[in-house]
Formats: sequence, C-alpha cells, structure tokens
Amino acid sequence: MTLRAPKTWWIGLLALTASCNGGQSDSSSAEAGSGSDDSTGSVGSVGTVNPTQTETETQTQTQGPSTTASTTNPDVTSEPTGPDDTSSNPESSTGDPVDPPTELETVYELPPGAFFENLAVTADGTILIADHAQKQIFSLTPQGEADVFADLDGWPLGIAVDSDGTVIIAAHHSLMFDNAQTFVTSNVMYVADGNGGADVLTEMPEAGFLNGITMLAPGVVLAADSSAGTIWRIDAANGDVEIWLEHPLLTQENPNLPAANGIKLHEGTIFVSNSDRGTLLQIPVADDGSAGVPTTYFTGPLIDDFTIAASGAIYATTHGNDVFRINPDLSMQTIASAAQGVVGNTAVAFGRTAFDDETVYVTTDGGLFVAGGNAGQSGPGRVVRIPVGELQ
Repeated sequence: MTLRAPKTWWIGLLALTASCNGGQSDSSSAEAGSGSDDSTGSVGSVGTVNPTQTETETQTQTQGPSTTASTTNPDVTSEPTGPDDTSSNPESSTGDPVDPPTELETVYELPPGAFFENLAVTADGTILIADHAQKQIFSLTPQGEADVFADLDGWPLGIAVDSDGTVIIAAHHSLMFDNAQTFVTSNVMYVADGNGGADVLTEMPEAGFLNGITMLAPGVVLAADSSAGTIWRIDAANGDVEIWLEHPLLTQENPNLPAANGIKLHEGTIFVSNSDRGTLLQIPVADDGSAGVPTTYFTGPLIDDFTIAASGAIYATTHGNDVFRINPDLSMQTIASAAQGVVGNTAVAFGRTAFDDETVYVTTDGGLFVAGGNAGQSGPGRVVRIPVGELQ
C-alpha cells in the first residue's frame, strides 16, 4: 500500500485565513475566566490524560510518510533517524532511549500541500496521524518508519483510540471548507479495520462540523461539533448517536470560525477549546457519564488542540504561528514559533516512550490554511518534537 504524495489542488480555505493570523500568541499572560459565564476553574495537579488521546514521537523524513524519499516515487524509502530499537525495556516499544531530546527538532515532514490535522497514539507507541488532504490515516514508529494505516472515503479530522485498541476516526464527506459553504454538513464516524481501510460506524447528518474526538469511557466517544454548539455522544459498538451537551459556551459568534474544537478527558472532567471565542472550557462528568455545567477555565488566544501535563500545565496549538503553554497560574508563554517550523500548528500531545515522555509532538499544515489552500504559498507539513521537561 502506497502513501499518497500531497496534491496541490487543495482549495477553499480562505474563510479562516484571518483567524489563523489572529490566533498567534505573543503574550506572556492571558485573561482567565472572562467567558460569558464569568467563572473559572483550575486544573490543579492533574494526572494522566485519557490514553486514547495521548500521542508520541515521529522521526525525520523529507518526503512522504512510508519513509518516502521522492514525491514522484513514494515507494522509495530512506533510513529512519530515530532512537535505536532496543528491547531491554518491555514497557517501551523502542526499548531504552539513546539520548532524550534536548532541543526542538523536525522529526517528520511532507512537501507543501500536506495537512496533518490530528494525531493519536496506541498503547504500543504507534503514532497515528490524520492527513486531511490525502484522506488517510498513516502510522509512524518512533524510528520514523511510516505506512498507511487506513485509507478513507472521507477527509479525516479527529482520531481516538479505545481501551481495547480500536481506532475511531471523525471525518467529512467533503473538503473541510469551501467558498460556498463554510462548514460542511456531511459527517461520518469510521472504525479502522486493521487492514488498511475503515468501516463506517455511523453517518451523522444531524451534526454540523465534527472536529476533535475523545473517549469518554470504553466504547463511548465524544465528538466536538464546531458549528452546532454541541458535543455528541457516540456508542462505538452500534453507532447510536445522541447529544451529550448543548450549551451557549460551545457556540460560534463568528460563523466563519470553528467553535468547539479540541476535546480531552482529564480526571473526570472534559476540557474543550472554543476556537472562535478563544476559550478553554471545563465540563464535569457525572458518575453516570452525563455532562455537568460547563464553565470557562481560560480565555486568551485561539486554541485549536491541546494536551495537559501532570503539573497542570496545558500545551496548546493555535493553527497559527505559535505553540504556547498555559501555566497552572493561568499565565502563558510561547514555547515555539514560526521560525522553528510550527507554522499552521494543528495538534499537540506528549510522547509515551522512555525516549520522549518529557516532550510534546506538534503537527502542522505548513501554513496551508493561511495560504488559502495554495500549496505554492505554504511550507511543508511537519511533525516537530519540543522538549518540555515534564511528564504527562
């Protein structure tokens, strides 16, 4: 099976151009608790993020997943550049680390036109990346070996891994944006079949724009809807769909910007970003799995995806030029910027092996959004690794 080289026909992303530029963060602090509910919360000392939404490292490639060395011949492979594959550590798919990363580095990239939208990691450390433009999920080993994990009929947005290893994917049946219709209305949930494809779990015509997803519990998926002001609950066994939460804090103020976007489960609380409002919400989960009343935890720059450390720090992407850290006291700092190769950063997560567990991985689209879908005016899609000196 061959991984597709990026295409230059990617069109219709002009609607978010201004918001991507506006989502860049140059400040060292941001206002907390200024959402419409006038309430704030504190992550405090948080434990591990739901393992279905953690991610791990990838390794440097210059052309194409599947370790391609040429866009015209994607089956030509090059040597991986990751840590040595040893077997002395049974808890890690890569064995003992060679040297932990000490500086930001590009660990994987594709030529302009690639759109790495999301990533998730399985229990054995395999990295799964949604390449939205190519309608593929591809897998990466920590050594940088890449292959197709699932070819899709739709354009993927979110990935989650259930406790039994089942991989669930949220996708659209059309391009993410076009000039005629800002948000698509054809949404679908897939289950990867383990053989390079995926089966439809359920069609979701009632949804507006599925985006990030997470596991609420084994067999139960939550999906953020960027245009409907809703979080959907999906039964992973039978595809039954119902509204988990509908609330004004999840809605759009600007119809051209996504609202509910990234979503994670943390110690009995769902956190979800509202990109349009520049907020991060917290939603308590009741014992029966139902949603409590959402409150605003943080207000600041546009947040796309995020991950949370054991310290309570939150690492967030902006789909602009900067990646930033929200400290436990709700001050913030930029940890990577355009000069370091994170233009169009889309998703972020901690590594899961002994080699990379104090680093975060960030996927990018190379600025394709900001360039209005013009690959000739964007850079390569990348996965970069950023040492943060703390654990998830």
